[in-house]
Amino acid sequence: MSTLVVLEGCLVIGRASVSTEAFEAGLAMLLIQLGEQRAALSLTTKPVS
Repeated sequence: MSTLVVLEGCLVIGRASVSTEAFEAGLAMLLIQLGEQRAALSLTTKPVS
């Protein structure tokens, strides 16, 4: 839920921003954060053998 809010915020800022480079950098950072969350989630959900 919170990630959707962050994504919407980035999109709004991106549209208002003149600099597409800053928007792309922010989007890349967001994707990296989402990837890290997924990795952490998969690590915690995997059964320890």
